[in-house]
Amino acid sequence: MDKQMMFLESPSGYMLPFLLDGEDETAEIMLPYGEQINPRTGAHFFHHGVDFVCDHRPLLAVASGLVVGAGTEEERGDFIVTRYGKYQVRYCHISEVTMGYGSRVEAGQQIAVSGDFLHIDVTFDGEELNPEDFLKMIFGNISQLMALDMDHFPESVDPDIPVVTDYDSYREELEPLMQQWMPRYFMDVTTGRYKPSENTEGTLRLLMEKAAERGYFYQDMPSLANPLGLGSDGGDVAGRVQSVLIEDFLVYLASRHGIYLPSWDEEKKKRLTRRHRIQVRS
Repeated sequence: MDKQMMFLESPSGYMLPFLLDGEDETAEIMLPYGEQINPRTGAHFFHHGVDFVCDHRPLLAVASGLVVGAGTEEERGDFIVTRYGKYQVRYCHISEVTMGYGSRVEAGQQIAVSGDFLHIDVTFDGEELNPEDFLKMIFGNISQLMALDMDHFPESVDPDIPVVTDYDSYREELEPLMQQWMPRYFMDVTTGRYKPSENTEGTLRLLMEKAAERGYFYQDMPSLANPLGLGSDGGDVAGRVQSVLIEDFLVYLASRHGIYLPSWDEEKKKRLTRRHRIQVRS
């Protein structure tokens, strides 16, 4: 399956699906995702979502998106479905719908009211996900934006500019790792718990200096998608920069969590650690 990168682009920022009462309150899970046992019958069953303690609270859009469905089912009760890029989120057992089918929504906009509790299930490009993983991503994005005093992440590089990285052939291996670890990586960078290697910082400085010397910046009108105004000549620079940033993410995984790309042999692992002079966590 062709999966997108970790981050869900959202011009309106990000929001959790319901507000908590005060800083000390945490979202209480009644029933998690996955294999469960019925406490009354002892029967095994698979729970395809997460149930939260959420008694008649406003339910919110988590990002910029679209209301794509609503209805009633025996198991899920009344529900409303929202789509954010390739992610689709269904809020179930609701008591009231406040946004109609086809409505465009922004992060934090009320779309419904919960009933006695809230069931959420999530898919990505049609494939079922553990909603906790999705909400951890959303929470990581919120935390990162707050740390950077920003409303939303800049959009991706202009798709008309050809960008090739050193890791394109590892895309299928990289994307699940990014989905799981990228929020923590950015948070650790922001808080100073992780500092990119001198090799990473030096390479990025050199790339920027050479790009400036060759006049690659501001060949086109700058925009959110292309803040440096890179023209077609700048595709190579963008690819090299992305390669450096991806490699730093891999350095973080190796040094902090002892994780590598699954297909890497011992020589490739050693090459990474030598190049960045890192100690690997066992």
